[in-house]
Amino acid sequence: MELWSASIDFFLTLLDSFPLPIISLTADIDDYIPSPPPSENPATQSSPPSSTDTVRNPDSILPICRNRAIGYKWVYKVKLKDDGSVERYKARLVAKGYTQVEGVDYTDRLSPVAKSAMVRLFLANATAFKWPIDQIDINNAFLQGHLEEEIYMNAPEGYHVALGMSVNLSFRCMVKQASQLWNQEFTQSLDAYGFKQSKHDHCLFFKQMDFGFIGVLVYVDDVLIMEPTEDLISQVKVYLDNLFTIKDLGCGRYLLGLQIARSELGTSLTQKKYTMGIITDCGLLQAKSAATPLPQGLKLHSSTDAHFDDPEPYRRLVGRLLYLSSLP
Repeated sequence: MELWSASIDFFLTLLDSFPLPIISLTADIDDYIPSPPPSENPATQSSPPSSTDTVRNPDSILPICRNRAIGYKWVYKVKLKDDGSVERYKARLVAKGYTQVEGVDYTDRLSPVAKSAMVRLFLANATAFKWPIDQIDINNAFLQGHLEEEIYMNAPEGYHVALGMSVNLSFRCMVKQASQLWNQEFTQSLDAYGFKQSKHDHCLFFKQMDFGFIGVLVYVDDVLIMEPTEDLISQVKVYLDNLFTIKDLGCGRYLLGLQIARSELGTSLTQKKYTMGIITDCGLLQAKSAATPLPQGLKLHSSTDAHFDDPEPYRRLVGRLLYLSSLP
């Protein structure tokens, strides 16, 4: 017998979760951006002064214009540590890239992503050689490089500009081609350092040395570095930090939903944190385990229930389960 409805049970489960902050932009933007500690390098300071420029809104110049200003939105995210605790809250002002028009605002946006098999192979090689693996995170990766196209964004609320003016984006602010341009920038930087890009996976880079090789695997802005000694890893970190500014995460412990545990006996991979996140979000933390997804002998019939008011949670759950089953 249930003591309360499923909706109440789900609400009680969320009490232990980390809700995303909600900000109502009714005052100046500066009122919502606290001064960061000296150790941090915010995007507003690390970006070049010419990263944005106010120009007259193209929409106000001509009724039909090739470069119309696109909208903006705030995106909130909670960054978690490998143990599931909160590391920091992030708020980003981004352009609405999904409103861009192909052939006008961009021509190509495809970007390579490391294959799951390559991630396992990378970890297996480091384990076989008994080499250390370090992990770094590129700060504000999608703000690196330069846009070739002219893209305009409406001035955000609280950002004081003259009437009829918009913001000219000379950096990538979550536009559709941001991932591709960042990958090109990172590839060129490693090429200048002597790395070669693998023909089998364009997210794998290696540099031949007298004593072996140095391996680098990148997944968007998460980077794994495999080398025989920590000194060589430090040299690569310094090089990348001078170019992009990195966050040193130390020994690789968590990547793509995989918790990495290394010892003298080898390397083990687990998806416990990722799995518990799915169970918690679905309100099944107190549910009993089952040997099969459905009872044996169950006959399925066409449903007469009403459609979901919001199918997004169901779609998200299916996607997370598919990803869970594909790894490790």
